[in-house]
Amino acid sequence: QKTHLILASLQPADSPDTLILTVDTTDRTLSDQIHSAWRHMVGIDYPLQPFYQFIQSADPILAPVIERLSGYQVLRDYSPYESLITSIISQQLNLSFAAQLKHTLLELTSEPLTVGEHRLFAFPLPSEIAALDISELRSRKFSQRKAEYLVESANAIASGQLDLLNLTTLPNELVISRLSDLRGVGRWTAECVLLFGMGRPDLLPAADIGLRNAIRLIYELDHQPTEEEVRELGAGWHPWESYVTYYLWAALDAQRKGALNLPHRMSKP
Repeated sequence: QKTHLILASLQPADSPDTLILTVDTTDRTLSDQIHSAWRHMVGIDYPLQPFYQFIQSADPILAPVIERLSGYQVLRDYSPYESLITSIISQQLNLSFAAQLKHTLLELTSEPLTVGEHRLFAFPLPSEIAALDISELRSRKFSQRKAEYLVESANAIASGQLDLLNLTTLPNELVISRLSDLRGVGRWTAECVLLFGMGRPDLLPAADIGLRNAIRLIYELDHQPTEEEVRELGAGWHPWESYVTYYLWAALDAQRKGALNLPHRMSKP
């Protein structure tokens, strides 16, 4: 079995609250699956207004920052499997190099489809990654350990040793425990799978350096908060920890680009 590409386009409709997804297939079942996946990925079924109402009363320091970023939707990965592979690749790497390695993985495992000036690749099946030679990944700038972690994790899924679909029914801590049984998968990686792959709304990756940097700026701390301090602060964000995390990451990125002034005592636009 090999992966294959199906073209789809997502466009805004005349109504500001409507998106139109067009899928290039006559298979109705497959079309429905793709529509369902896109609803998950762009957050169609996760309205933001309840989160905004909650944060206004729950955290007056954070509320104005989130208000300035109003409209940001938490974008999710296609599946827990894709999220796991992407998170393993991204461990301890900057976003640019992680994206480069992910693209390399796609090139190694699928034939491209050329659309205009773009070359599109299908995300590989677990069996396709499991079949890769470690030395081949090493020659493409993957570290020895990262290459091993990718192949071993993919093999666990392809062989049935790890059932990601079954994990989606379990509570957060149990999912983290099960995923951490994989070599090279720690709490941060498992939390990314919960947040981006499973769409859990109450996930707080408290050890994440970007999250801690954003908290230090917004709350004007004289030190970078520890993981324990982040969890203590995050207790007041329940059950919207994932949304707060995403907005804190977005705020830090906007601040670096000069589009947002942090800390929270900033002038109104």
